[in-house]
Amino acid sequence: MDHYKITKTRLRPTGGKNKRVPLELASRIDKFISAMQPDISAKTLHALRIVGNLGTHDTVTSYVLLQAFEVYEDTLRVLIGKHSKNIERLVKRIHARKGRP
Repeated sequence: MDHYKITKTRLRPTGGKNKRVPLELASRIDKFISAMQPDISAKTLHALRIVGNLGTHDTVTSYVLLQAFEVYEDTLRVLIGKHSKNIERLVKRIHARKGRP
């Protein structure tokens, strides 16, 4: 979300002043979804948040972790869709130069 410049903080009124405090990840996810309207759902990102939170405060089975990585990989593929086009371009360049720089 940093890449997409989604706000990291919010103002919280404190004793007549506004104090800047970190924005909760759940709120950042919601802001990201409403601002960017990507081809992924908020549910997907919140699922990753839940697994990360559980892993921080408790234990996560390797099965759940592997599922989360699979979801994460697919999410990145959707968000950064140019990856496969870049790979195709690099493959063509390698073939054209026969592996030479």
